[in-house]
Amino acid sequence: FEMGKAEIVAEGTDITILTYGMLFEQTLVARELLQAQGKSVGLINLRSLKPIDEAALLDVVRRGSPIVTVEDNFVSGGLFCFLGELLWRSQPSLSTSSRSLRHRRKRSQSPWRTSW
Repeated sequence: FEMGKAEIVAEGTDITILTYGMLFEQTLVARELLQAQGKSVGLINLRSLKPIDEAALLDVVRRGSPIVTVEDNFVSGGLFCFLGELLWRSQPSLSTSSRSLRHRRKRSQSPWRTSW
């Protein structure tokens, strides 16, 4: 473990999941479910937001596949915002879209619905 150094858990070409902290295990499950659907899924555990591994983030952006940030905090001020700020400073041409879960699901509902 090196503070500020991302752990590249897996590389993928269809989508890359970025996460850190307590949701890491859930992203492993999400990756397995997406792979079962035939997707090539990358997974990067950033381990911390500060310091953050900017080189790892820029590398995954340059690959060109969609990126999903999975985090358990406010809609603003988290990993998505760090990524957006880094992209703004680096100025690659790229569009972003933010989605968040605003309400808790009932325990009987699967949080891992995937439809592409």
